[in-house]
Amino acid sequence: MQVKYALDNNSACHLDRWVSFAIASKTKELTLFLSDHRIKSFIMYNEGSYLFTRPKDLYKFPCHLFDASNSSYLRGLQLASVYLKLPADFSGIRNLRRLSLVDVDVADEDLESFLSHCSKLLEFLEIAYCGTLTAIRATRLLNKLKHLRVGVCDLLEKVEMNCCCLETLEYIGPMVSLAFTETSSLKDVCIKFMDIDAGLDYINKGFPSTLTNVEILYLHCIDRERVTLPLRPLKFVHLRHLRLELVISERKDRKTDVLGYARLLEVAPFMERLDLHMWMDCPHQPYDRRTDGELRSKLPPHQHGHLKWVDITGFFGYKDQVLLVLQILCSSAVLKRMRISSRVLGFSAKMD
Repeated sequence: MQVKYALDNNSACHLDRWVSFAIASKTKELTLFLSDHRIKSFIMYNEGSYLFTRPKDLYKFPCHLFDASNSSYLRGLQLASVYLKLPADFSGIRNLRRLSLVDVDVADEDLESFLSHCSKLLEFLEIAYCGTLTAIRATRLLNKLKHLRVGVCDLLEKVEMNCCCLETLEYIGPMVSLAFTETSSLKDVCIKFMDIDAGLDYINKGFPSTLTNVEILYLHCIDRERVTLPLRPLKFVHLRHLRLELVISERKDRKTDVLGYARLLEVAPFMERLDLHMWMDCPHQPYDRRTDGELRSKLPPHQHGHLKWVDITGFFGYKDQVLLVLQILCSSAVLKRMRISSRVLGFSAKMD
């Protein structure tokens, strides 16, 4: 059952009756999108933009209508532009597999309680544009959770998940603390920070230490500081594909040096594919040997024996960009293809 129409709490009597009808009809999938019909999952949008008009008086979703007996058929619940407050005797939706909350007003403790009461079979969780949340916390083990999407929650400060079977993680928004008790099966990670931070610094210091088996990492950062990795940086021994989207926009003297990203070869010793997409709006001129002197790229102590494909866009011939390309070429023993383009790509919200 789906209701996709701009409705608010003034229509509560009708909406309550429809929800009751869905429960009585043993509905498996219930969707309430109570804003403009163009609303979609947050992951469909670039740069956190979205297209919907929020009702002023949000509909209060009737959690009190659900109990352990009448909600046993419900497998999927998608809510958008509603108010969610749990009653004291809420017993959960025991067989829920998929939960999506978009533009939902919900308190931290109510979300935590909701997840704890739906923890046994939940496989997919999406939380986006929930402007009241400061923490997303699951203290009870979500032992079936495979896919987690969190995005554009402006007040969010931390995500703490107790899960063991997570396979994909997608996060868009300000830099927050991401903590996982155990995620040995997690292989695909997509993180898009919308505030300023250095990608190298996050990879070395901020990336969750429990995510040891990541094979595909997509990281989007706005970089304005020069960062130097320690002599022995954290290594991602399972990482095979790294996609890094780097935004450098400085109107004055640029402090960043993209040559530092050559250290990624040391951070990911078994990486096979590197995609580096740059958006650089800064006062630099392309390299000119007559004014900038000869290029001298310092050879690394060890060659990278696994990197085969390199794709670089946003290349304008700045000296540090040229040095980075030379460093990768000189370091890669089995490189099959390197593509370099001045074309600036529109940054994606998700990995290809």
